Amino acid sequence: MKKKKFTPGAKVRYGIMLADQRHMKFIRAQLMLKTGGICAICGKKIEKDEDATLDHIIPRSMGGATTMDNLQLAHKSCNLEKGNIFTI
Repeated sequence: MKKKKFTPGAKVRYGIMLADQRHMKFIRAQLMLKTGGICAICGKKIEKDEDATLDHIIPRSMGGATTMDNLQLAHKSCNLEKGNIFTI
């Protein structure tokens, strides 16, 4: 995975460039439409948008990429409970 260069004056929040944040919001919206807002871990409906997180199926620490194929929607609590585990 390429490391991004931060140019002087680039908008950065929490170590993530704002363009990347917009990309992640787009991915989250696409997954909400695709799955109907169902948590991939527990199978229950995600009621509030604030409760939805993007979960890496293959964790980044194990070489998983941040792509649509490797992301799934999950409740914050389900994602935290899952932790750094590779699921299918």
